[in-house]
Amino acid sequence: MASITPSVQEFWRNLCQNAFNNNTLANDFILFFDGCKTSSTDGRLTWMTTNPDYQYNLQQLGCNQLDDNTFSLPNETVNIFMGEKRQARSEWHVKRQVELQQHLQETLKNVGTPLDLNRDQKIALIKEFTSIHQTDLGSVPFLTRLAGFIRYQIQHKQNVVEWKMNEYILTQNDEEAMESYVRLLTGVLGMQLVYHDDADDSGAVAISMDGDNGRAKDPELIWRMSPDMDLYLMQEILTYLPKQAQRFDEYFVTDIPRDEFHENQSIFQWLLNLLNYCLSFLHK
Repeated sequence: MASITPSVQEFWRNLCQNAFNNNTLANDFILFFDGCKTSSTDGRLTWMTTNPDYQYNLQQLGCNQLDDNTFSLPNETVNIFMGEKRQARSEWHVKRQVELQQHLQETLKNVGTPLDLNRDQKIALIKEFTSIHQTDLGSVPFLTRLAGFIRYQIQHKQNVVEWKMNEYILTQNDEEAMESYVRLLTGVLGMQLVYHDDADDSGAVAISMDGDNGRAKDPELIWRMSPDMDLYLMQEILTYLPKQAQRFDEYFVTDIPRDEFHENQSIFQWLLNLLNYCLSFLHK
């Protein structure tokens, strides 16, 4: 029965961990090891490389060196390495999710008051945010749900709405993106965090340690829309957010009335806001 020594296992695990942490050299080697092997008739797999770093790694993994540039391992041994990689990936993801949850706790503790911004400044920051995140696949869930939340508020003009957010929406990306999401919600849009599951109860990580990828129930947050957010501003913000349809089962209406400023404004102000909204399409 095929097996690997503890030292080989440790070397492979370190390579995998470095690759998961975005070490370019380790990641490139893992891709090479996984994707550039060829099968032989004797039940072995071979790799050909002139890269001295790759050759060193292959030697440390116990490969037989057939000539200067060719290395081989039994098929069963490679299968062990693949299983070890899956397990290492699962454990790394568990650890990473805990780190991100802890960082989110600190980020939310340091949330300040909304920034004193006028309409144009808010739109400029929204445009900057979307230009950075709209091509990032990890930000798509946040952006589509934010768009759905704003649409939901527009549909329910009389009362403030709230968004029950799965914490994973904020923690599935890196720390920088997470902080950017929170700054947008609180600093730019003036939303209020009214509920967050107790940090002591958030130890249930997203991926189980046995590698079955079964998700535990993630902690939840509830964000409340600013009661004085102008409807025309929200409509303009939507022009910079994804157009995909979003289900509204994450949002609900409160019994808190929205501020009536936008309804009691002068005819002149109403026309000015309408004109600004229409002109916004020309500046996209």
